[in-house]
Amino acid sequence: MVAAVALFAAVSCNKEFEQMNPQDDVLVDNIVSFEASIDESNTKTTLEGTKTMWIDEEWIQIVGTKSYWFNSEKLENPSEKAIFSYNGGNGAYVEEGSIMAVYPAGSKNYTFDADNKTIKNVEIPVSQTATLNNYDKNAALMVAYANATDATLQFKNATALLKFAVTNDNVKSFTFFGHNEEPISGNVSITVTENTDVPLTIQGFKPDSDKLYLVPNSNWKADNARFAAYFFGNGDRWVSMTDADGDGIYEVAKQSGFPSVIFCRMNPSLTANNWDNKWNQTTDLTIPTNGNNLYTVKDGTWDEGTWSMFKNSYVELAAKEGFLASGQSYYAAIAPCVFEKGFAVELEIDGKKHQVKSYDKPYTINRNTIIDLGTLTYIQKQERNLAYEHSSISVILGNSFTNTLAGSTDGVQYSSSDPTVATVDENGTVTVVKEGTTIITAVAPETETYYAGEASYTLTVTKKTDRGLKFSSDKASLINDKGTSSTLSGITDGVTYLSYDNSVATVDATTGAVTMVSPGVVKITATAPETEEYEAGEASYTLSLNMLYLKPNSNWKVDNARFAAYFFGNGEKWVDMKSANANGIYEVAVPTDKQYPNVIFCRMNPSASANNWNNKWNQTDDLTIPANGNNLYTVKDGTWDKGGGTWSVK
Repeated sequence: MVAAVALFAAVSCNKEFEQMNPQDDVLVDNIVSFEASIDESNTKTTLEGTKTMWIDEEWIQIVGTKSYWFNSEKLENPSEKAIFSYNGGNGAYVEEGSIMAVYPAGSKNYTFDADNKTIKNVEIPVSQTATLNNYDKNAALMVAYANATDATLQFKNATALLKFAVTNDNVKSFTFFGHNEEPISGNVSITVTENTDVPLTIQGFKPDSDKLYLVPNSNWKADNARFAAYFFGNGDRWVSMTDADGDGIYEVAKQSGFPSVIFCRMNPSLTANNWDNKWNQTTDLTIPTNGNNLYTVKDGTWDEGTWSMFKNSYVELAAKEGFLASGQSYYAAIAPCVFEKGFAVELEIDGKKHQVKSYDKPYTINRNTIIDLGTLTYIQKQERNLAYEHSSISVILGNSFTNTLAGSTDGVQYSSSDPTVATVDENGTVTVVKEGTTIITAVAPETETYYAGEASYTLTVTKKTDRGLKFSSDKASLINDKGTSSTLSGITDGVTYLSYDNSVATVDATTGAVTMVSPGVVKITATAPETEEYEAGEASYTLSLNMLYLKPNSNWKVDNARFAAYFFGNGEKWVDMKSANANGIYEVAVPTDKQYPNVIFCRMNPSASANNWNNKWNQTDDLTIPANGNNLYTVKDGTWDKGGGTWSVK
């Protein structure tokens, strides 16, 4: 009779990380030998002497000529020893010949071959896919052989072990997970330190290759907003997003053939998905092909975020008390399985999990093997301390500026919140486009050396100031150095003056002072260049120098009369007048040989070319040449001789 089973082992196993030797048979002699006795105790499962503990309510199945279940007696805590009793209710279990023991007890009808020391129908697969429907936690089996008389067992371990050591202090947990795999499950306990039990939960990743996930920030969640995804790049398609399990993560099925997506915050009062019903949106996003499928909207923003991988389950070895000891080797049991997309390892230190190892190819974990993960070390990452020299910059459109980014900038990516105002290239060079305000942001990813980092500044773009150049009058007149001038106002720094006819007058380029050369009319212009602060500017006025003008009435124009001016008061001089323009205005240059203070405008006989009083038909009064710049005399309508008129500025 076998009333208690306790085991110990001496094992030789392949420790190569890349090589594992699957055993296709259940033949026990060539694998590993164990001995057991009724009184002595050792462990439930051993590889290289590393222990996994018996826990309460364990069952084994003894198979010989009969098959019975044995139940462990109650255990308050995980233990190296366990007493198994037969509780079949049919008296003592008696077996005269050889037996085999199977852990855990199964419901199948096992067949025992004592001569060959094998047992049939025991499911010990070479490997299995680490997915929900394929992974069998009971595949982590032990098979033991014994002679019922001397209780000596030949034993085969069907599990595998993950072996590792850590170098960091304060390591609270070890996490081993497959990339993008469905949950798998099973629980055992191993000893971490002498008085500390460590549970091992074997799980994987939920299949999510066909879905995208969105984590909105508090801004996006406001006002009971709903969410939708706009797929594009090969046509376009709107799809509503749902939070099926209420965890605040919204999901949507990927749409075949669409390489890009925009996540949108939608008006909850309207059910149709379109741009009119959209409140906010992310930037145009390329759907990742590296397994990342979870987009998290950055806190405090409306359109920024980051991609990561959606994880909802994993393999975790967590200390209930204390920490994993630095330099000590640990082993975690795992059933044979295949991680089709590789695996990764994380260590939890001071409340944060850090990835310390990753393998991105398919990886098979075979039974009866040790996968040596080596010594795991987390290198303390440093803060990037990204910071711009200035938190805000104001720049005038067309000007350049600098704002130096300090810190660890490797891998930095730059963005502008409003590219219509300013764009930024991969080197951080900003190109100003138009007036407005935008936020320039630099984001650096997390690496083995650095944490992720971010810095930004506000850029305000304004137009250059209009100089407002303007002359006080658009026309001025000087006669005998008397009359009116035109004064320049506005932002006049850098102004240059120009005369458009130097034969009439020259102008000082700096002061604008005019010097007459000969009677006539000239355009004077002031120009100022564009600067970093001001737009270019220009203003001008027309200057009449020693010119008088006559506007005869309709009486004076009859009979093809011609016109002349008689200057007097300092000698006398007759001068012909000529037509100034099509408006019937006649002009005459004031003689410069003397300064004549007076003038009489005369209507002359067109048949006589000499200017004298005999050839005069009509005349104005004796007129004093104005000193206020008035230079146009208009003959009063309906009059002939000395009928009066008015002076003005032409």
